[in-house]
Amino acid sequence: MTNQIDMTIKQFFQELLSALAAGVAIAIGGTVYLTTYNAWCFSIGLLMVCFFNLNLYTGKIPFIKLTKNTWFMDIFRYLMMVTFNMIGAAITGILIYHIRPELRDIAKRMTELKLNYYWWIIIFKGMLCNVMIFAAVSFWKNGKNTVMKLTGLIFSTTIFVMCGFEHCVANAFYFMVAMAEPFDGFIWLNVLGNTIGGLAAYHLIKFINDKEPKKDELPTPVSNDIQKPD
Repeated sequence: MTNQIDMTIKQFFQELLSALAAGVAIAIGGTVYLTTYNAWCFSIGLLMVCFFNLNLYTGKIPFIKLTKNTWFMDIFRYLMMVTFNMIGAAITGILIYHIRPELRDIAKRMTELKLNYYWWIIIFKGMLCNVMIFAAVSFWKNGKNTVMKLTGLIFSTTIFVMCGFEHCVANAFYFMVAMAEPFDGFIWLNVLGNTIGGLAAYHLIKFINDKEPKKDELPTPVSNDIQKPD
């Protein structure tokens, strides 16, 4: 019994560290994007998440499975996941603020525009973002070869960046680089939009096909559901 509890605690902390690392990976993608302003460069963040099998909330939430006995703990784990994603992104953002001061003005202009959005625009842009994240992760998981996996992931990520859709973890990074005014309201509306969009995309595809997308079962722990390329 004690060993089982120890393993559960160890698993929980592994998931939190994985979520923290995923936030850092997305922040690295955001740094490259701010530096080059090329949308496809942001995809390096999601590529790192998928290749290293990290816990990124926006990539996991479409595939969430709630069961009768564990639904409360599952929701808690996902809330902790998105929180640690944003902590990792925010810490990286603070570091970039100090070591790449030339990026501050770029991030500031970007975030000032975001803070002027109406609440429904934040949610809607967040929904569309996670439709594309769902597509990127699905390509990665279901692609028949490495070229298909990489092409699908990079194009899906590039599209959401070019279209100006809102990713909650990336925005946590941008706001910290800009040292913007309090933005917690924006971020949690963004999380809501990402959640709705990801779940809607998954269940719409499931309904259209009358079956679940291939390889989309979430094993326990949640950190093991993205596979490496063949």
